[in-house]
Amino acid sequence: GSAYYDLGDKIRAIADFDRDIELNPKDASAYSLRGLVYAALGDNKRAIADYDRAIELDPKYVAAYSRRGVAYFELGDMIRAIVDYDRAIELDPKDAGAYYNRGFAYYKLGNNKRAIADYDSAIELDPKDTAVYISRGKAYAQLGDAMRGISDIKIAARLGSKEAQDWLRKQGIEW
Repeated sequence: GSAYYDLGDKIRAIADFDRDIELNPKDASAYSLRGLVYAALGDNKRAIADYDRAIELDPKYVAAYSRRGVAYFELGDMIRAIVDYDRAIELDPKDAGAYYNRGFAYYKLGNNKRAIADYDSAIELDPKDTAVYISRGKAYAQLGDAMRGISDIKIAARLGSKEAQDWLRKQGIEW
C-alpha cells in the first residue's frame, strides 16, 4: 500500500491496505496508513475511523494520534486535534511535528501565546523546519510584535524557504 501511495495511486494503496487488514486484522499500522490515504483523498471521517482502530489496537501508536489530530484539524475541530497532539507529545516528547501541529491549532483558535510556546518547542527539536519559523512569525505579528515576526521570516528565508524569501522581497526587506 505504501508503495502505491508514494506513486500517487491512492485507490490501489487503499486496496492493498484492505488486503493487509483482511490478512492481519490486528495490524495497527495498516489501519493508520490506510487512514493516511483516506485523509489524502479528503475523506477525514473515514481516516479518523481508521486511526481510532489503530489506537484501539495499539494505544501507544504516536503517529496514529498525530494523524488523527491532523484529520480533526482539517474538519475544523481544533479541540479534538489538540487532545490528540497532547497525547502524541506525552508518548513522544521529541516529536517536533506534534508540537508544530498543536501550535498551529492554538494559532487557529487565536491563542498565539500557546502557539508560540509550541513553535518554540518544535524549533528546539528541529531548528531547520522553515514552516515553524514562518508560523511563529505570523503568531508574533498577531500579538503586535512585528519585529520578532519579521526576524523569524528572515530565519526561514536564510534556511531556504521560497515562501519567506518571496514575502520579504515583496516587502523590500533584505535577509
